[in-house]
Amino acid sequence: MTTTYCTPANVASHLRLKDTSTGARFTFTTATEPTSTEIEGWINEAEETIDNTTHHAWRFVTETNEYHSYKGQYAGLFSNANWDITIPLNHRNVRTFSHASGDKLELFDFTTYVDLLASTDYSEGEDDDYYVDYTNGHILFVNTKPWVHAKSVRVTYRYGESSVPYDIREACTKLVAIRYLESELYTATVPNGPSLSPSKDSIIEKWQADIDKILARRTEMPVMNL
Repeated sequence: MTTTYCTPANVASHLRLKDTSTGARFTFTTATEPTSTEIEGWINEAEETIDNTTHHAWRFVTETNEYHSYKGQYAGLFSNANWDITIPLNHRNVRTFSHASGDKLELFDFTTYVDLLASTDYSEGEDDDYYVDYTNGHILFVNTKPWVHAKSVRVTYRYGESSVPYDIREACTKLVAIRYLESELYTATVPNGPSLSPSKDSIIEKWQADIDKILARRTEMPVMNL
């Protein structure tokens, strides 16, 4: 399976694990306990935790069927004197809309949802039907407008950063390391100064505090479409 925010090697390094038979740095494999596959699964779970907590992603993630209401309000004047309507998505750093990649921009017509990306009758551009501020995650409707409805707009799109910053890698690594320490199958001694071996609980508590600080700093507040 694919991991993005950290690797099994990052986890082994953080725990300072060594092969007791050779003294070399420990490497998770399909034959170790836990296996490399299990560690990768824990990493994937940690990635989900980070994404859900921060409302952002440092990998490309698909948001499926995100609904937005439209109550008849206008966002401001467009250059051609038409009122434009802005729908803020729940995420920023949106990838360019592509029907071939599975993206959808759908408007409800009180019967069904019409996908603007799937039809040649609609086009993207500042003087066309709609355009998108991909950096901030805003859709602006110009010549085609959503109807007033509680779920007038439905969007499926991809978003996320193309690289993983150090602190997100640290948070992911520590989340998995805590999972490792909590395992009943293994224990790990992590040095904390000369001749000191702190308890597993104190290590977990310290690492969890580090994780909480990182994720609090990275957490974003979704824009509400009132």
